Amino acid sequence: MGDRRPNGVAIQSVACVSPADPMKRSRGGNDITISSRRIVLSGGASGVETEYDLEFVYGPDSTEQDLFERNINPMLRALLEGVSVTILLFGASDTLKTNIMDGLIPLTVEGLTQLLREKSKVAGASRPQVTFLSSPPSASAPQHIYLIVCFI
Repeated sequence: MGDRRPNGVAIQSVACVSPADPMKRSRGGNDITISSRRIVLSGGASGVETEYDLEFVYGPDSTEQDLFERNINPMLRALLEGVSVTILLFGASDTLKTNIMDGLIPLTVEGLTQLLREKSKVAGASRPQVTFLSSPPSASAPQHIYLIVCFI
């Protein structure tokens, strides 16, 4: 799962390229060329070409389900084996990070529940339950609030 670093930490870097926004393009946005493992940005205000090599690149037509199946589900399996897992999304404003997380969280909860059920059947343990609650932004709470509760 990703690069093995000297300190034993596996880091996996992927990119999700969001669909083109015509308004951004008219303000001098970059031209983007993607392949399964590389993004090349060219043009823009600076005219400089920049390349990024990654484990995988998801194009504009990819879904949260694609990202979950290829990257998140293997992390859940590792999590249940005792490996610490962190999923971090970062990028410029208006690049659909919140939308991606809103799609990934229910898939992750469902996947975790399924893996816990499979594991409990093997161990003969009680049935685990995972509950997911999401509160969308409002005037009083400008950020999403997520709560995942797991009973084993």
